This record gives sequence, C-alpha cells and structure tokens, in this order.
Amino acid sequence: MVREDRSTWKANYFLKLVELFEEYPKCLLVGVDNVGSKQMQEIRQAMRGHAIILMGKNTMIRKAIRGHLGKNPQLEKLLPHIVENVGFVFTKEDLGEIRSKLLENRRGAPAKAGAIAPCDVKLPAQNTGMGPEKTSFFQALQIPTKIARGTIEILNEVHLIKEGDKVGASESALLNMLGVTPFSYGLVVRQVYDDGTLYTPDVLDMTTEELRKRFLSGVRNVAAVSLAIHYPTVVSVAHSLAAGLQNMLGIAAATDVSFKEADQIKAYLADPSKFAAAAPAASAAAPAADAAPAKKEEVKEESEDEDLGFGKMLIFKDVFTDDELASDSFPMKLVDDLIYEFKGRHVVRKEGDIVLAGSNPSAEEGEDEGSDEHVERGIDIVLNHKLVEMNCYEDASTFKSYIKGFMKKVVDHMEKEGRPKEDVDAFKKKIQGWVVGLLDKSRFKNLAFFIGERMADGNGEGQVAIIEYRDVDGQEVPTLMLIKEGIIAEKN
Repeated sequence: MVREDRSTWKANYFLKLVELFEEYPKCLLVGVDNVGSKQMQEIRQAMRGHAIILMGKNTMIRKAIRGHLGKNPQLEKLLPHIVENVGFVFTKEDLGEIRSKLLENRRGAPAKAGAIAPCDVKLPAQNTGMGPEKTSFFQALQIPTKIARGTIEILNEVHLIKEGDKVGASESALLNMLGVTPFSYGLVVRQVYDDGTLYTPDVLDMTTEELRKRFLSGVRNVAAVSLAIHYPTVVSVAHSLAAGLQNMLGIAAATDVSFKEADQIKAYLADPSKFAAAAPAASAAAPAADAAPAKKEEVKEESEDEDLGFGKMLIFKDVFTDDELASDSFPMKLVDDLIYEFKGRHVVRKEGDIVLAGSNPSAEEGEDEGSDEHVERGIDIVLNHKLVEMNCYEDASTFKSYIKGFMKKVVDHMEKEGRPKEDVDAFKKKIQGWVVGLLDKSRFKNLAFFIGERMADGNGEGQVAIIEYRDVDGQEVPTLMLIKEGIIAEKN
C-alpha cells in the first residue's frame, strides 16, 4: 500500500476536522498529558458508537479552524485554548455522559521523579512491612517512624506531596516500595463547545436541582431589592400584600373595623376562654394555687396575647441600624454572656400567610411541595424578620475585614455608653476567641450570613447575623448568632 505524501495527508486532515465540526454540534476540548498509546486505544474503543476522538498538531488544528471561520465564526472561541497537548472528542450525545465515560477510563500511575503532581499525596499512619534497613528513606523525608516487631511503622499521617509540586526522587522511590500508585491519568476535559457556546467543564457538574436553587435564590434577591426600593415586581407583590394584610390585622385588632380574615383574631381578643387549648404554656406558667384568681387570669391573658403576636414580645434590634434581627418567639439562649443564639427551622409555607408567634408555619409542608409558585421556603427567622442573605461574607478574607471593623465599632459604642473598662476588656477577649472558632475551616463552611432590611437599603453599617447549620440528633438545625453588645432588646 502506497502511503500518501505529506501535503495530501495534511489536506485530508483539514477536511476531516472541518467535516467533524459541521456534522457534530458539540465537542469536548481535552488534554492528553501522560496518556500512553495503549490507554488511548482503550479510550477509543470505549467511545466507539458514542463519540469520535481526533488528535493533531496545534498548528494544524488552528490553521484548519481559521480556514473555516467564514462558515462558522463561532469556532474562533476555541483558538486561545489550542495550547499544549490537546485534542477533540466530537459527539451528538449528552456531554455529561461522555465526560463520565472518559473519567471511567482513567488509569492509575506511579509517581515518577520529576513529574508534576496532579493531586495531593498523603501517607496514612500504617505498618509498612519494610525492614529496619529502609529507615534512611523515611529519615530523608522527615517521616516519624518506629520499629515495631521488626518492621517500620509510620506514626502519623504525612502530607508527602502537594498538588502542583515536582515529585522528588526520594518520594518516588518510597511510594514505589510501598506499592502506591497515587496518580491517575486520562483525557481531561478543559473546555466544552456546545453549538457556538464555549464554557468550562464545571457547568456539566450542575444538576437540575442546583439550577433550580440558583434560580430561586435570584428570585429572592429580586424580591428583596424590589421591597427595599419600593418598586413592585411580580416576585415582590406577594410579600407586599402579606405585609399589608398584617398591618390591616393589627388595625382590626385595635379598632372596631372587621373583615373576614380578622374574625379569628378578634374572637381571640374578645373571649380568650374559648381558645384555652391554644395556650397550654400559660397554664403551666400560672402562679401557685394560693395566688389571687385575678392574678391568674391576668397572666393567662398576657400569654395568649403573646401567642397571637400582639403581646409584649422581645424584639432584638441592631444598635447601629435599628434593624429587627430576631425575637424571643424563637428558642434562644445567651452563650458566655457574649452571643445570643436563636434556633430556627426550615419551613415551607404559603406566600402571604401571616405567621404569628407560636404558630406552626410548616404544618402543611406536605401539601405545598408541588406548587413552587404559591409557597416560600427558607429559615423561619430569616423569613419572619425579612433578613437579606449576603454571600460575599462566605469569603473568609471579606468576613475577617468586616468583623475587625465591627468589633472596633462595638468597643467604641461600649466606651461611649460609659461601660467599665473591665467589661470592655472582657468583651475583647471573648469575641476574639469566638471569631477564631468561627474561622475554623470545618466550621466556616457551614455558615451563612444575613443583614437587615435597613442595612441592605444602605442605611448604615450594622451587625451581620450569622446562621450556623448544626447537626442535632441527625437533623440540620439553623442557629442564628448575634453579638450581644451589638443589639438592643425592646418590648413590642
């Protein structure tokens, strides 16, 4: 068989690449570093019937694409990424499934001296089974060991190689003696080309549920902005109506005005005895049996009023912005005379429902699961006090900058209020320890950050309410934390 000359081979390659771009609307740009010919053959066999793999020199690929820009100018987006050792995987099937097939064909590989580590390599504490004569390898790498029953035992977990570092000869020799193949190689997706659109492979990891959550987060942000600037939109109308109805209920409770939605509240106020079962806590908290009957009735009525939300409930407001951040209608405690903690719940409730203190907003959660347009989901404390989530503080450096400035602001406030120096010094010491605990990586990742409506509207800089998602008996409990010296409690 006569082999075609080089110019004909190049022309055929250009033609083939152009035909593939015209036939297949989607492709993956993949890196092929450290992939041997045998592994490449296995990958081609696995992709047969699902995708076509085409490799080539970067100069030829760029020349072929430039020659086809007249018909398909969108291909120009690929040119900056045709660098290093790359190729194409053309397909008409789901790109996520094709990438999964590529990942299935990764192969383990030893750590060769001089190679760049694609991942971290850690050695756990273990008995290596090696004799004492191999101790020099461990000493050279400063790995703590001991001799146990005639063999070398690694005492602690060791971070042997960091991602991106060059593998040394000693590390390579040790891993080979232990029989560890820490690396794996295969086709690595670098960019995704989908009918003229180019994006990173991270997008393929996004699930429908994640897209839904991000969309709903955007809807909530739009609603928050609309309410803050008093500009009605489709997503904010329900909240405006709910706030209006709540105001109307308050007016109806204090006057002779009546309408259907206020009948039950007015009935409560007119004759609390008809609803005695709604206030079991009031009976438990009643005075001793020898107390005056009139005093008993007074305590009971006050408790019932609090359950309706019209009693003297404690509202916790930001000292600097006057934002309402929490209330004592939620289970709460003061920790170390420093932090107020309020236990919240994940709730699903109808948009527009008026949630009074002591009520159960998630009692009909099962009924509302199927109709997203009629329900609101979230943490009850956040929904009730209209807190606005601030994702920017999820960056540790941003949070450190905020907390440093806020701590100084609180200290200045305490000194201005004439607080004793001992109190100020105690606060400084306690708050520093608390912040250090928050910044622990295992804890910081479970935090979410919220601000009040006035602060979100630009009316001053106040306290950022922190919610920590805690695991309590296997259930996630969102716990809101507020710095005591940065809030003031008012009876409402």
